[in-house]
Amino acid sequence: MFKNANWSGRLASAAIGAGLLAASTLSADVVALKAGTLHTGTGAPIENGIVIIEDGTIIAVGPGIPIPGDATVY
Repeated sequence: MFKNANWSGRLASAAIGAGLLAASTLSADVVALKAGTLHTGTGAPIENGIVIIEDGTIIAVGPGIPIPGDATVY
């Protein structure tokens, strides 16, 4: 359908970037970003990845990690 199949990766990166930017403004909140695939730049892509952000800092990244009960989930 699309000539450049990499568009989905770029879209996901943009969405996560926007989520991180939004999360950085929520200084006291816990935010969980659920993604299909995470590209960290340091290894293999993480399928079904989750990013946990607390007080504007990424505290966990991985597949199937527990989401804190007080987290806002995106």
